[in-house]
Amino acid sequence: MKMTKTGILLVIVVTAALVLSAVTVLLIAIPSTPGTYAGSLGVDPVDYRPSSYGGVSAPGGGRFMVLNVTFSNTGTLDVNFNRTSWAMRDPNGVFLDLPSPLFNVSLHAPAQRATRGTIVFNDWSSSVAQLSVALPDGKRIVTLLTTTLDMSVNVGVSGDGTNWTLLVVSIPLALLKTDTNLMINGSAGTVLLPPTSFAGLDYSIHHAAYISAGGPTYTQIVVGDRLLISTATYPSGSQLEISSQTKVWFTGTLA
Repeated sequence: MKMTKTGILLVIVVTAALVLSAVTVLLIAIPSTPGTYAGSLGVDPVDYRPSSYGGVSAPGGGRFMVLNVTFSNTGTLDVNFNRTSWAMRDPNGVFLDLPSPLFNVSLHAPAQRATRGTIVFNDWSSSVAQLSVALPDGKRIVTLLTTTLDMSVNVGVSGDGTNWTLLVVSIPLALLKTDTNLMINGSAGTVLLPPTSFAGLDYSIHHAAYISAGGPTYTQIVVGDRLLISTATYPSGSQLEISSQTKVWFTGTLA
């Protein structure tokens, strides 16, 4: 049986329609792969605390905290960070502050690349311990801050001569009293007090006590906190060390 031209054309049209329909169904059945947001955040030691930066003075005669950050974008999508992406946090992860509004802290991080940038905050010093950045999908990346700066402590003697007094006069980053240890060695190196947390010091046991300027329920070490150390148990020449898991914050001599 011979087909007319019209019949052949009809067959071609129907066949094309069926092929197109099959392709459409296939495209619907195979979902497209979405891009991903992922990465890690690194921060150089937080040592630069200038009173002015880039020709701008810190508000109220204070200081800035200048953070040099590296975001390693391991996702498949570019990321654009702005001021609201960044946050300072305390040791418990509680929000403290956004970057200073006096500076442009936008950062473009191409996919599969590491990008450097500078983020400027007002100086929170003894309150801040973490930096976080939020990705566009709502995930938050948090990193602990570090510093090469030391805690400043004044060593003296109580009026009645029964105790050495240690007064905290500056702290470069936030420390929890549960994570900060006091160790005392004799002048010959003998361990007189093994590393003991400030929170765990008991004068009746250790002949040393921690007194918080913020009160007994305050969890962080603050300027004005004191340590009382028995002069009878720890003689002149004894060596002090205040440390945490991350660094030694102070060394000194009882004298």
